[in-house]
Amino acid sequence: MEVRPTVLHRPRSLLSTLALGARTNVVVVILGGAGIIVYAMNITDRKTDDFTGLVEQAVTGLPEFQKSLPPILADTLMDRRQPAQVRNLRITTRQFFWPRAVSVPGRVDREGLRLEVEITDIRVWQSAGKARLLDAEL
Repeated sequence: MEVRPTVLHRPRSLLSTLALGARTNVVVVILGGAGIIVYAMNITDRKTDDFTGLVEQAVTGLPEFQKSLPPILADTLMDRRQPAQVRNLRITTRQFFWPRAVSVPGRVDREGLRLEVEITDIRVWQSAGKARLLDAEL
């Protein structure tokens, strides 16, 4: 006659059942989070390819876009730095109080304090070449 070990099945206690359920939930959250992260990386990869293609199209289409703009806006795209030009500019600033027509609730105002910046090209000033930024708030 063969003797087999007897297996006793004891019912689990409430605490062990809660621990088993918590462990299962933690594993599900970790696996689900990993799946979401992998999917998000896939979407990011595809969107990055789309974005680089969009930037490439924008760069190749820039000359046509520049031609379709009004001249004053097209000139700003072709702007370049000329440090020597600084000697030909006269920049003056002043602060003044400007009466405020409308008060905005919840906003701390400086009682209409404004800053005026005037940039004058000395070489072109005689032919009325002035640029003026008026009513710029502090």
